[in-house]
Amino acid sequence: MTEELLGRVRHFYPRVHAAAIEIERGSLHEGDTLRIVGHGQDLIEPVRSIQIDNEPVHEAGPGDIVGVLLDARVKENDEVYLLREDEADA
Repeated sequence: MTEELLGRVRHFYPRVHAAAIEIERGSLHEGDTLRIVGHGQDLIEPVRSIQIDNEPVHEAGPGDIVGVLLDARVKENDEVYLLREDEADA
């Protein structure tokens, strides 16, 4: 697996267990896998859905701030990485 920095968590909404993630580079698609690192935690989460301004989208790119549902709590400024399978691993 390889990982590339995608962006940062800008806010976490505990009632709905969703994070607002600012995408700084690359693109995010439903079905991708994220690694979120910061403040003593390191978690891996699948992307089940993506929203921009409370509207569902299938992909997002640089400059977008997206809402993503998560199973665990994250904190502002946690780094978000996109995990990809290496072609040799596939």
